[in-house]
Amino acid sequence: SDWSSDVCSSDLVIRSVRNLLSTNPGERLFQPDVGSGLNQLLFEPVTPITATLIQNEVIRTITNYEPRVTINTLLVTAQPDNNQFNVSLSFFVGNQTTPTAINIILQRTR
Repeated sequence: SDWSSDVCSSDLVIRSVRNLLSTNPGERLFQPDVGSGLNQLLFEPVTPITATLIQNEVIRTITNYEPRVTINTLLVTAQPDNNQFNVSLSFFVGNQTTPTAINIILQRTR
């Protein structure tokens, strides 16, 4: 098979990262440990301290469950007026030399 389709593999990895960050531990059958604790952090006050906790959780989750990814930059910004956090993440997929960037808005869900 042809592994030169970097765009396709990057899209798959982006989807994987987004899924990991939005999955709560215990949600995946037969993989109870997989996921992040981000959802419960969204019920904490929207402050820089919580932003740091979210940043640590993003790093932990990606490091543990997405071996294809090497984090390049990660910035989590508290936006109290919107009651949300903005996650700006860039990472390298495999041995790529150009980072892939994604933005995720984290908001409490009812």
